[in-house]
Order: sequence, then structure tokens, then C-alpha cells
Amino acid sequence: MNPFDYHIITFVNQFSRQSDFFDSLVNLFVFNNMLKGGIVAMTFWFLWFYQHTPNRVYVRQMLLATLVGGLLAMFVARVLVHVLPFRVRPLYNKELHFVNPIADWRSKTSSSFNDVNSMPSDTATLVLALSTGILLINRRIGLLVLGYVVIFVCLPRIYIGVHNPTDILAGGLIGASCVLLTTRRLILERLFAPILTLGKQYPSMFYVGLFFITYQVGAMFEELRQIAVFLFGTH
Repeated sequence: MNPFDYHIITFVNQFSRQSDFFDSLVNLFVFNNMLKGGIVAMTFWFLWFYQHTPNRVYVRQMLLATLVGGLLAMFVARVLVHVLPFRVRPLYNKELHFVNPIADWRSKTSSSFNDVNSMPSDTATLVLALSTGILLINRRIGLLVLGYVVIFVCLPRIYIGVHNPTDILAGGLIGASCVLLTTRRLILERLFAPILTLGKQYPSMFYVGLFFITYQVGAMFEELRQIAVFLFGTH
């Protein structure tokens, strides 16, 4: 393990099991989808219908581009999970002597997670991708969302041993890069402006599709993953 990951994880892990309630609260932020993708999805719809937006058409193009960038980033992250050399989660890394936090302060049970490749973090990829787009659209709201996902989505995953810090950084880099690509002005004009025009012509189909995608973002694509596991036996 590299020194960067080692020192951060060992520092954070010293607080594990100091408070069963705190451990359980952190665990809630890790596993509760509403507290992860749900917050970002709600921000998406807030900006979509925000009445004081000076250029609503441009903002909606950017939101569509952000959403597509997030989906692209998730695809890249899932491919990398399966093609990169296996990297064990800190929770199961014997070098760390990791102290497993309490998952439920009532039953005193420990946290657990599937031991699949931890690099990169697909959760961090998605939320940091969308946070990047929101930051480009509205600096104040974007900073609030970015601060939220760093503190309440990314850091808890390090605390309970689901990911190494560099897993989070790699996911953030992938997410931000994809969104910066899809939000380029040429792509906005060539791709997302026509999509928005079609959305005005066929609003029912457009909003059903948009709702479905943002619903999956809010659910962190859990249902689609379950279907993929059922059909293909892969996470």
C-alpha cells in the first residue's frame, strides 16, 4: 500500500469504535442511497426549474450534458473495476489491521461489504461528476453540493474501509473529466441543444426518460445493478 493511502486510513481508523452511534451514523451515509445520489438528483431538478436562472436554455443544456457525463463516467469506472489489477478494500487488507466500525449501534454488528476491486470508486465517480457539472452551472450551489458529497459521501467510504483515498481521487478525476468533456460548448450546441428541442416537442417522453435517469442516479443505479447481477453474474 502506498504511504498516502496508509497514513490517511490509519489516521481515520483510530476513531473507529469510539462511539457506536457515530459509527452507525457514518454507515448510514454509506448505504443510504437517498443521502448519496438522492441529494444530487434533487439539486438537478431544483436547477432545472429554478425561476431566477438568467439563461434557462443554457442551464438545461448543461444539466443534460452533466447527466450524460455522469453516465459516461460510471461506464468508464465500471469497466476499470473489471480490467484493472485487483485492489483489496481497506476493510479486508491484512496489512492495515483495520478496526471494523460498528454498523448498527443497537445490535453492535460490524460493517461489511462485497470484496470486489476497490479501484476506482464508482460512487465517488458519479457524485463528483455531477457535482462538477453543478459547479459549472451555479458556483454557490455547486460548492455546497461538492462540500456535501466530499464530507458525507466520500469520506464515510474511507472511514468504514470501503475505499482507499486514491480510489476516491481516481473516481473524482474520471467523473470530472467526463463532465468537462460533455459540457464543452461545441457538444452543447451539436448534441444537447437538439435534444432539448426534441424535449419541447415530445415533453411526455422526454420527462419520463429524464425522470427515469435521475431516479436511477438517486438510487445509485441499484436496481439496474441487481438486474445485471441476475443476468450476467457481475457487479
